[in-house]
Parts: sequence; structure tokens; C-alpha cells
Amino acid sequence: METEYAWSDSYQAYLLTERKLCPGSVENHVAALRFFFVRTLHRHEFREFLPYPKTRKKLPNILSQEEVARLINASTSLFQRTLLMVLTEPACVAPSSPGSRSPTSTASA
Repeated sequence: METEYAWSDSYQAYLLTERKLCPGSVENHVAALRFFFVRTLHRHEFREFLPYPKTRKKLPNILSQEEVARLINASTSLFQRTLLMVLTEPACVAPSSPGSRSPTSTASA
């Protein structure tokens, strides 16, 4: 029975490679086909033979310290500057190890 539905894999490959569609667009095509076969034709076996394509998860872009400084300096108001400084501050501070001492603790010791 799997060879009967082998066209679904080749159709998805065609959409991804030759038509150069992104996985989200291919997912829309698959959803439309699944709706047609399962809801309209009442062929529920097509649900397992029409899998959704796997999508890659993108990593977030990380700005360098120079880019963050340029972004803060380009702000036009005090509110924007403060907001950018608060949002980017955790990224600029290097994480301290649990055994490290803070500057205030070294001054009192």
C-alpha cells in the first residue's frame, strides 16, 4: 500500500527542490491535500501517507558589543535609549561563576 502513495513524497520533494518553495508553503500544500482526501473524499488512510515536512529551527542573531553600542547611540529619545540599555544589558554582562567574588565583597574583606 505504501508504493501506491509514494507520489506524496516525490510531490513534496518536487515542491522543495524544483519549485523552490519554503517548508511553510509546502506545509500549506500538504494541508490542502489532506483536507481534500480526508474531509471531502473521506479517505482517512491518506492522513498517515501525507506527512508534514520538517522545518528547520533558526538560531537567533546575536549582535556584537559594537553593534549594540551603535544601536544605543542611534536612539533618538531618552525613553528609547533607556529601553535599549535595559534590554541589551543582560547580553553585555559576562556571566559570573558561582565561586567568583563581586567587587563589593572584595572591598569589605
